[in-house]
Amino acid sequence: MPTHPNVRSARSSRQRRRWWRAIVLALLLAGALRPAGAGETAGSLSEGKQLYLQSCAPCHGADGRGHGPVAEALVKAPPDLTQLGAHHDGSFPRAELAAVMSGDRALPSHGTREMPVWPQRFGQPGAPAAGMASIYARRRLEMLSDYLESIQQATVSPLPGNTPQ
Repeated sequence: MPTHPNVRSARSSRQRRRWWRAIVLALLLAGALRPAGAGETAGSLSEGKQLYLQSCAPCHGADGRGHGPVAEALVKAPPDLTQLGAHHDGSFPRAELAAVMSGDRALPSHGTREMPVWPQRFGQPGAPAAGMASIYARRRLEMLSDYLESIQQATVSPLPGNTPQ
């Protein structure tokens, strides 16, 4: 039995919309899941800096050198984050840094991940990908890593307490 042309047209129109939605979603995901370090933009560096100022600067300082307003109250001085690459043979330790920030690698100085700020910003340690929330958490980690990589200095500064006399 032949179908009415309007029925066929409506069906193909729905199909086209599905395809367009799939294409748009794929493009959005491709942008959110771009490889680490692949073309930082001024916008992502700016957002990374804002994340840094909110999450890291109280201890590590606005310039990343370890002299934040909270640093004096800490038992161990925060490291100079501008020297991460220099302390790793000139290679920025992106994967190690992401593991620390996401909670997959614990640092006693960073406290537990039960603190309210960590899971929302950078993901739940060991948790499987949870849709868009996971994509946004990974993107925030990526922007923060991009920013930290952008402030790296070429020479190694002496560690606190090891300044030459």
